Amino acid sequence: MALGEPTHLVGSKSTRLSLLLQIVPVVVVLFTCSAASASMCGCEHRYALLMNLYTATNGAGWYNKAGWNSANCSTDWFGVTCSGADVTSVVLNENNLVGTLPASWWNMTNLQVLTLYLNTLAGSLPPQWSNMSGLQELYLYNNKITGTLPAAWGSMKQLQRIELEINLFSGTLPTEWSSMTALRTLAVYLNKLTGTLPSSYSTMTDMENLQLYFNTLTGTLPDSWSSMTRLQLLLLNSNNLSGTLPSLWSNMPSLQQLRLDDNSFTGTLPATWQSWSGMMYISLRGNSLNGTIPASWSTMTVLSYLYLSYNSFSGSLPSSWSNMIAMQNLNLQSNSLSGSLPSSWSSMTALQTLYLSINRFTGSLPSSWSSMTLMVDLDASVNSLSGTLPASWQSMT
Repeated sequence: MALGEPTHLVGSKSTRLSLLLQIVPVVVVLFTCSAASASMCGCEHRYALLMNLYTATNGAGWYNKAGWNSANCSTDWFGVTCSGADVTSVVLNENNLVGTLPASWWNMTNLQVLTLYLNTLAGSLPPQWSNMSGLQELYLYNNKITGTLPAAWGSMKQLQRIELEINLFSGTLPTEWSSMTALRTLAVYLNKLTGTLPSSYSTMTDMENLQLYFNTLTGTLPDSWSSMTRLQLLLLNSNNLSGTLPSLWSNMPSLQQLRLDDNSFTGTLPATWQSWSGMMYISLRGNSLNGTIPASWSTMTVLSYLYLSYNSFSGSLPSSWSNMIAMQNLNLQSNSLSGSLPSSWSSMTALQTLYLSINRFTGSLPSSWSSMTLMVDLDASVNSLSGTLPASWQSMT
């Protein structure tokens, strides 16, 4: 594998995950909270519910259980915040909680933040929690929770962040969750979800971070998602999605990172996507895309990572892409591209890796590319190039 190139992920899911965790240069936003403790005076009426969690998750085996079950309200309970005469936050991540989530917590109506990630929680998500009307942030990732995503949770209209990734969830994405219009982050990647992407999620107009990769989702990309105008990060790679790439998604002006690789998409690259002026990362490799590479994409001048390998693109390389001066990693290998290598690309001086192998390029290597002084790996093998290695390339050291 060449330096800086995200490998075309094949093989078993565990192998693909191992590679993914090593090489994906995307920023995955995980909102972690430090474990808090506070005086419990005013929250005595919640002792029984808190002890339900303690009992259900083998509290005796917690790494830190300081203060729990104390009858003295001035004693802090580790990880619990009591504010305004009610429990507003419970933060017990990485604390060796082993067991299930108590359904009785539906009565924690003023709880705003629940952080239980990186434990050994099992069982399913209680549908009764839909009554936790004040919940804003829920972090349950890296556990062993099973079952389906509760449709009833659609009534939790204050939720802004849900992170359920790296569990064992199955079933479909509930259409009822489209009522969660305050959601900004939804991460359910690395689970066993099936079914299609709900077009009704277009109502989530505050969504900024949507990560559903490494599931078994099918169907097409909803045109209606173009209403997610605040979306910045969209990761749908490594599913079984198909159909064409929606031209209407050009109306998502905030998009910065898009991963659709390792699916079954067909059709051409939408020229309208040129409007993504803030786009920094696109990966479409490992699909069945065809047609030519749009010259209009040259307007994406902050694009730094572009992976179009392992498709069926044809035609020549657009000389106008010389405007993409922020490009660092460009992979076009294993397509049917032809023509000569554009000398104008010499202005792409930020390039560090360029993969053009296994295509049909002809002509010689441009001497002007000597300006690419940051180049670490350039692969143009398995083409029909001719001539000699330009002497000017000695500056590419």
